[in-house]
Parts: sequence; C-alpha cells; structure tokens
Amino acid sequence: MDRKGMQENCACSDRSARRARYLTGRIIAFLRNNNEHYRIRLTRLRGNTELCAKHGMTLADICGLVDWDERLIIIDVQDSPLNTIAHEVLHVLYPDAEEKEIVELETLVMEHLSDGQAVSL
Repeated sequence: MDRKGMQENCACSDRSARRARYLTGRIIAFLRNNNEHYRIRLTRLRGNTELCAKHGMTLADICGLVDWDERLIIIDVQDSPLNTIAHEVLHVLYPDAEEKEIVELETLVMEHLSDGQAVSL
C-alpha cells in the first residue's frame, strides 16, 4: 500500500474510532442517567413463547428487545448481555434505524470498546 492509501486508511480508522467513542458515550450516558425513563430487565427470553409472541419475535432469533409501550429493555441473560445491552439501547437512541444499521453500529461500538467502557456498561 502506498503512503496515500495508508493515510486514507488511517483517516477512515480515526473516523470509525471517533464515531465508536461517541456512540459508546451515548450508550453509557443513557444507562447512567436514563433520561428516557426506560427500565432494563435481565431475564430468560429463549423459551418464553408468550413474551416472544407479544413482540413478534421467534425463539431462535431473540437476544433482547425493546418493549416500547412499557418503556422496557429486556435482555436475555443466556446470550451475550454486553452486546445485547448496547444493541437494544441503540434501538432506543435511534428508533427509526433499520435493524441492519443497528447491527452495524453495535459492531462498531463493540470493536472499539475499552475495558473501562465495558465495566460502565
């Protein structure tokens, strides 16, 4: 890779890191301040057919969900709670975003998450 290509790659990487820090900061602020008045509940979602049916989810694809009416974020404790908390909070922060966009943002956050930030989550 030539020097220009390396500089472009670094600039892209810097933008990604800045965006990840921004998103992580928003997630942590949401969890600390909860100015949106959402509750978070850790539970077993897999196998909970009633809860899954209520939200139109299948048992196979559920790790967490947002109950918009109850203002409740539900996280499956059997999955990877850290990723799922970040994912579901991003849904609350960006309610109009498509699932694909949320997954991309979650991936970006998790790739740049420091140990200290992980503890904050």
